[in-house]
This record gives sequence, structure tokens and C-alpha cells, in this order.
Amino acid sequence: YASVQRINPGVFSRIAPTPVMQQEPEKSIQPKAVQTLFLPKDLETINAFALCSAVDLGGITIPEHVSTIGNGAFLHCTSLDSLVCLGQALATIGDSALAHCTGLSYIRMATIVPPTLAPNTFQGVYKSIPVYVPSGAGEAYRMAPYWSDFFHIIEDSPATSLREVISSFQQQSTDNGCYDILGRPVNQS
Repeated sequence: YASVQRINPGVFSRIAPTPVMQQEPEKSIQPKAVQTLFLPKDLETINAFALCSAVDLGGITIPEHVSTIGNGAFLHCTSLDSLVCLGQALATIGDSALAHCTGLSYIRMATIVPPTLAPNTFQGVYKSIPVYVPSGAGEAYRMAPYWSDFFHIIEDSPATSLREVISSFQQQSTDNGCYDILGRPVNQS
């Protein structure tokens, strides 16, 4: 597992709850839905169509050494609700890589330089979802081709531990004591 550096085309495609035994319909065995897929930390490439149509995939975290997400890698993963990309290595997200991932509710990028996208990388994805980018990288994403299609590019410095969240709460003071999920003060005017 630790030596996996590449996920080849179609390896996890069509992960879906389908009967695996053809018995009486009420006695069919249903596999569990894949909610979160944990990829090897040394993974470098996710090839084309590797997880295409994995309709029950709920969330994916791209390891820090991945430099390329191939064409159609997550195409039609309609239950995919979050994409988190760790590290600075990600340079390219291929054509239709996340097309028709209609369940995406946010994207979180760690790269300061926006990865290169194709025209259809995010086809069918709601452009109103937030895209969280590192502090200081917002303008680069807003100007980058196809990233600029997203309405809410938000500069963010996520806490890396619970201790940092607690520390930020103690250091910040507001009149109302309300904070959002990222630990930032919320002004209730």
C-alpha cells in the first residue's frame, strides 16, 4: 500500500450499491457505500477515469505528492461532497476530471499557484460553492482560467490542529463571542 504511486484507469470505477449475489431480491447482499477513500500518502498520479462513476464516494483528500489528476478521474462521482488537495505538488487537473460531481459542496486547495484546468474540468459543478485557497493566493485563483468561474474564492489559513483552533479562540475577542466553523469571528450586525 505504501509503495502505490499511481492509480490506473478505472480501478475504482463504478463503486455503487449493486447486488453482489443474484438470489431473491430481498436477500441480495449490498456492499457498503464508500464514504471516504484514503489514498496512499506517496501517491503521485491519479490516472484518467480512475474513479469515474464511483457514485457513492463521499469525500476525497488528494495526498500532498499528487501532481496530476487525470482526465475524467472523478467524472460522474455525484455523491462527492468535498475535494481537499494537500501540498504544493498538484499542477494539473485534467479535462472533465470533476465534471458532473453535482454533490460538491466545497473545494479546499493547498497550492499557492492554481493548478492548470481544462475547459470542462468542473463542468456541471455549481460555481457558487466555496473554493478555499491559501492566504495570499486568492487573486491568482480569481485570475486563473476556469478557476475564475467560481464565485466564492476564499483565502483561508486552516488550523492544522485542535490546539491551534483553541489558541485562535483565546487570542481573538469579539463583542458577541460567535465564530464560524473555521474559528473566525462572526459579526452579527
